[in-house]
Amino acid sequence: METIFNSTMMEQIQIRAKDDEESIIVRPNGAVDLYYDNAKKFETTANGVTITGNDTGTLIQGDVSFYDSANSAYNMAWDQSTPQLKLYDPAKLVIGSGNDLKIYHNGSNSYITNETGGLNLATADGSLLQILGGVNLAETLATFNDNGSVDLYYDNSLKLKTQASGANIGTDIDSIGVDTGDNTGINLREEGRIFLKAASSNHSEWQLVGGGEAIRFRYGYTNGTSAAVAGVIDITGTNSTVYTTSSDYRLKENNVALTNGIERVKLLKPYRFNFKDEPSKTIDGFFAHEAQTVVPQAVVGEKDGERMQSMDHGKMVPLLTAALQDAIIKIETLETKVAALEAK
Repeated sequence: METIFNSTMMEQIQIRAKDDEESIIVRPNGAVDLYYDNAKKFETTANGVTITGNDTGTLIQGDVSFYDSANSAYNMAWDQSTPQLKLYDPAKLVIGSGNDLKIYHNGSNSYITNETGGLNLATADGSLLQILGGVNLAETLATFNDNGSVDLYYDNSLKLKTQASGANIGTDIDSIGVDTGDNTGINLREEGRIFLKAASSNHSEWQLVGGGEAIRFRYGYTNGTSAAVAGVIDITGTNSTVYTTSSDYRLKENNVALTNGIERVKLLKPYRFNFKDEPSKTIDGFFAHEAQTVVPQAVVGEKDGERMQSMDHGKMVPLLTAALQDAIIKIETLETKVAALEAK
C-alpha cells in the first residue's frame, strides 16, 4: 500500500492500494473520494455525497437515514429490519420532472395529488383492483373487475354492482345476479327501466319512454317479466297522464252482470268534511270503513288498524254506473207510463 502526502502545501492526501490504483483521496476544504478497483464510487460534495454505481446499481447495506437541514429530525429512512422505506411528516414523495405527482401524509391524513394530466390506477395483467380499509385492511371498500363490474361496499357489504345491462343498488353480494329486476333493492336497466323489489317480493317497475308506460306495478314475486301487471301509469300526451288498473277481458272469468246498484248506493254515506291537518279546506268524500262494507275493493286497510285506511274512489264507478243504469230504466219506464196516461 502506498500513502502520498503533498510535500509543500498539503493540498491532498492519497492512499493507493498499489502504484497505479487509487483507493482514497482527501482534499483540504474539499471532497473525499473513495474508490473500488480504481473506479470512484463515493464522493463528498458541498451539498452531501455522490454515490456512483454501475448498471446493476449501488448496494447499501443496513439502515439509512436522511435528516433535515438542521440535522434535528428524520425526513426519510430505510429500515432494513422491517423492511420499510419511511417518509416522515411532512416529507413528500414527488414524482415527475414538473413535480407532478405527490404522495404524502400531513400528520393527520394521507394524500395522493396529481397536478398534470390524468391519475390512473391500473393492473396491466387484468388482475382484480381493490380499495381496502379497516383494521389490517380486512374491509373491502370497492373492487374493480377487468372486463366486468365495479362493486361498491358499505361496512364490508356489497351495495352497488354494475352489470352489462345496468346496475344493482341496495343488494347483498349473495343476491346479486343477472339484472332482470329479480333482485332485492333497486335494479337499473339500460333500456331505461327501474325495478324496485322488496325483500317480501313485492315488486314495482318504472320505465321512462317518449310516451306510453311510465310506471308498471306487479303483484307478488316476479323476475320482471313473468308476473301479471297489476297497474300502470301511462303518459298519453304532452300534458296528460292516465292511472290505470289491469282490466283486459283476457284476464277475467266468471263474469256476471252487476245488480242491485241502487240498493247498494243507498248504503253509501257521503259527507262534507275537512282533514284535521287542513281545517280550512272542506271536501266531499266518505269514511273508508263505511264505504268498505259496500265496495270493499275500493278500500285498503282495516278500521282502527295500525295503518290509516285509504280509498280509490275510481273503484266505485262500476257500482255507480249500475245504479245510474237502474235509475235510467226506472225513469224511462215512468216516462212511458206518463206519456200513455197523457195520451188518453
